[in-house]
Amino acid sequence: MLHRPLTPGESLDTWSQISAVRTVRAGTRVVLHVQQSDASGNIVVEQWWTTVLLGLHTMADMGPFPAEHRFPDSARKAPIGSAVHHIDEQLAHRYADVSGDWSAHHFDIAVARASGFDFLFTHGLCTMAICAHRVLGIVGVDDPGRVARVAVRFASPTPLGDDLAVDAYRIGQQSFAFEATCRGVKTICHGRLELRS
Repeated sequence: MLHRPLTPGESLDTWSQISAVRTVRAGTRVVLHVQQSDASGNIVVEQWWTTVLLGLHTMADMGPFPAEHRFPDSARKAPIGSAVHHIDEQLAHRYADVSGDWSAHHFDIAVARASGFDFLFTHGLCTMAICAHRVLGIVGVDDPGRVARVAVRFASPTPLGDDLAVDAYRIGQQSFAFEATCRGVKTICHGRLELRS
């Protein structure tokens, strides 16, 4: 959740804690709550990041989970458009340059294969950002500062060198659902983009 637009070059202080834990069939779902504050101490960004620790069934359940953002069935009846974005072979390098995330499975096919994928792929947050940008284009919003919230579920990695198709649907006046596919495989599901007026 973005409480206000970010200013390029501004410094933010980051704080995080585990906010929820649930045992599920595959292991344990852990939600990390991250807050970033500006120099005045005002919260600028809030993020809830959920991960599954496969095979771990020994942690006690705790804390409330963040609000759901599942794709509403009613949105399927309100498609508003689609867009295609080519994921070029150098995208992972450009994203790593600005994010500092040089995880080897984006650059080394042997490492990607050891992770269970027979292709190199871009970063999940890069895919999410591309989807948000494409949804803004579909709904005719030029100012990314109007984005109040973006939420997704990462369904599968987005391969380098292929086209990412983003489909957008209307939920409300300022709220949209989206999903994305690449090579016929869903890479983003339960996407949600909300605008501030």
